[in-house]
Amino acid sequence: MNHQLTPSLLSYNGQLIETYSRESKANDEVREELGLPINEPVKANIGLSSIEEYIILQNQSVIGKNDSVTWELNSIGQPVRVESIFIDSPQSDRFTFELLRDNQIIFTLVLSRNKTPYDLPDAPLSEDVSIRITARDVINLVRIVCKPVAILETIFPVQVN
Repeated sequence: MNHQLTPSLLSYNGQLIETYSRESKANDEVREELGLPINEPVKANIGLSSIEEYIILQNQSVIGKNDSVTWELNSIGQPVRVESIFIDSPQSDRFTFELLRDNQIIFTLVLSRNKTPYDLPDAPLSEDVSIRITARDVINLVRIVCKPVAILETIFPVQVN
């Protein structure tokens, strides 16, 4: 039996709701009552409940000693929150995680390989930010798990003279 969830749409009171569907688990008796085929898969929506959605930032090849890889978050098309960072590196004990805006470093964090996966604070990152990982030694795999979020508003302080 297939358990794969696939993105789907559900019309509810004239409003389209994004949801997920999968092969129905209904038994033959229930399918028969509903007039559905018994001998072939039937897709069913997973109600209105949602599942966790993530965006994975991952390197495509080995990152050499003192080399960097950068992901521009504007390619995602919406703000994200970094959930965790994992690296696989047989030699490296440390690597640098940086946030950049307009090629200027706005945040730096030096992490140890044995401390990954590393959970970061719940701080949403806007689309104009880039993430850069710099290897202290060869890194085979970097996996940064991000979660899509919505930033409702950014409020700046009132200038007081």
